[in-house]
Amino acid sequence: MAKGHTLTNNESMNTQQPQKKKVISILVPAYGTVPSAWVQSFMDFMTHNMHKYVLEFSSVSTQPTSKARNMLVESAFNTNSDYVLWIDSDNDVHPGVLDKLLSVMESEKADLVSALYFQRDAPHYAVLRQYRHGGYYNIATVPFGGIIKIDACGLGCCLVKKEVFKKLSKPYFKFSDEKHGYKDIQISEDIYFCRKVQEAGFKMVCDLDTVVGHIGGTVRLPEYFAYEELRGSSEKERLEYVKDACAYLDESAEEVEHKMMVGNKWVREEWLLKDPETDEQIKQFYKDTKTYIYDLGNWHFTGRRNFDVDLLNQIVAMKPKNVLDFGCGVGQNAYMIAKKGIDITIADLDSKSLEFAVSRFERNKVPYSVWYTDIDEEIPFSTYDVILCFDVLEHLTIKQMTEAVDKLVALKHKDTKVWIGYTPGNSAEAPMHFNSSAEGVAQIKRLLNEYNNKKG
Repeated sequence: MAKGHTLTNNESMNTQQPQKKKVISILVPAYGTVPSAWVQSFMDFMTHNMHKYVLEFSSVSTQPTSKARNMLVESAFNTNSDYVLWIDSDNDVHPGVLDKLLSVMESEKADLVSALYFQRDAPHYAVLRQYRHGGYYNIATVPFGGIIKIDACGLGCCLVKKEVFKKLSKPYFKFSDEKHGYKDIQISEDIYFCRKVQEAGFKMVCDLDTVVGHIGGTVRLPEYFAYEELRGSSEKERLEYVKDACAYLDESAEEVEHKMMVGNKWVREEWLLKDPETDEQIKQFYKDTKTYIYDLGNWHFTGRRNFDVDLLNQIVAMKPKNVLDFGCGVGQNAYMIAKKGIDITIADLDSKSLEFAVSRFERNKVPYSVWYTDIDEEIPFSTYDVILCFDVLEHLTIKQMTEAVDKLVALKHKDTKVWIGYTPGNSAEAPMHFNSSAEGVAQIKRLLNEYNNKKG
């Protein structure tokens, strides 16, 4: 061994150059009042990381969110940061998140790395999106652990290289209504950004091992896994609906899925274009339109899904002899009930929506009865144990509502259970709804309280 001076540990430490700290812009778009639980988790995060990194914090509280995010990116350009870490003011990040996301970004050679978090509302889909058929869809089930490539994500806890923004055109974030051929697409600001990132050739991944909570009914892995079966069954039933719609409409899955995304917008546009005024014109609109097949299909498998499942469970527990779904539309509630072995009657105008509902029952060999309310004199049963009347009466004039209630009261016995969904109010979002009135409220009370006392 060559002779020489042996360095002590202290001497060795003193000869090393201090490692340059990474500079991170912490960007927080704030939404209204910030939860105290978030403040505590954020302070823990900052305290843990402030000695390891140079943290440049910036927050903007403004609407819309796209404006806030664009302003925050500009603030990051005024710093010498290399990375941007987005943290939403309703995501409780734990102290080790930054270390983990930086490690994944390096090992995967990724340009954007999202942590895993879940929607607050059940069934708690992951805030990740898969691109197909011109739109971005929830991923029904994500694997537990590992790294996956993604098409889009929320920005509740997301690390991005700042150089990404330097190579993108402005605006980086935008709520966008777009038309691509026959397709009308609405893009939220985070998906708009992710699409620009992907189109620019950057790599986006999600670290499934880094899980952060969503405040406001905190959602973590236990809550996510509790609804795994429901998410799976919902996706299975949604795909069955799409398949049935493809058969009835003679359209591809791509066409049906896209039109389901924009069906609500198309219903409004069709109504405003035809502008029905008389009772007969209004009835004819609902008889002729096919657009509700798309609109109601999407509604039943998104915002309405939890209600539909709860309703089904309550009806099954009641063990009714029979159920009437009055104004059934596409018949999704009735279809779910019938598959549980309960006698179901679907009832509506002799319309395209009801024709589609009938085709579903026939195609899948599910037993049912049907009542064409504007044609049939005969009704399958003289009374019903359960009558459903969801989102029907607000579409009717007082004359039409009175006639409908007369028919339903005649089908009630003293123990009939009636479920009503009634959302009156004419607006830009619902131009086909009538406003509430004293006469309308009186009809609702009649439906709830009166019954045919000749039938027990």
